[in-house]
Amino acid sequence: MLKPTRKPDSQTRRSRTDGEATRSRIIDAAGQVFAERGYHDTTSKEICKRAGVNLAAVNYHFGSRDGLYLAVVGEVMSHLLELEYLQQIAASDKSAADKLGEMIDGLVHSLIEDRSWHTRVWAREILTPSPVLAAITATEAMPRIEIVLPLLSDLTGIPSDDPRRFYGLLGLMSPCLMLLIIDPDQPTPIQSIYSRPADEIADHIKRFIFSGLRSFAETS
Repeated sequence: MLKPTRKPDSQTRRSRTDGEATRSRIIDAAGQVFAERGYHDTTSKEICKRAGVNLAAVNYHFGSRDGLYLAVVGEVMSHLLELEYLQQIAASDKSAADKLGEMIDGLVHSLIEDRSWHTRVWAREILTPSPVLAAITATEAMPRIEIVLPLLSDLTGIPSDDPRRFYGLLGLMSPCLMLLIIDPDQPTPIQSIYSRPADEIADHIKRFIFSGLRSFAETS
């Protein structure tokens, strides 16, 4: 005879809530420090001070400093391009062009309208990769790339087993990476772009990307 499942009491629920709040506070504090100093120059001591916790709390929730950094990057990727959001777009009845366009819109809006620590952490990771880059690629980047690659095949006619698809991926990533890594507060040739509406920037980027993909399809 099956025993009824015991519902968690109020103390258990409160402890779980407190633990989740602490975990979120550590991630936010760590994200700020990693954004300011980068992976290599950030210490656990500084993160703990910023979060108002001790090292035991970091190890309890994340296992190690690298575990915490992976959690921070996971938060970054969800902030910029939430995986479930991409999956929902990919599963819709829209055309490949409309799906890809919607994904570009979402990313550009995240990059232009919310220059938080999330974008700076990812920019630093791209410019000065951490020792856990391989794990980041496997757990965060590849699941998103695997959603995009079939759309590139549909748009260019290049088969899924043809490595030339990655040239299309390179053309797709390049303008968005430029928006990510260039500091909008620094004087650069494209600084004025950051003051323009995100919709306008996204439209120009989509025109550039889709023009390249059409040209690629004609010559493939």
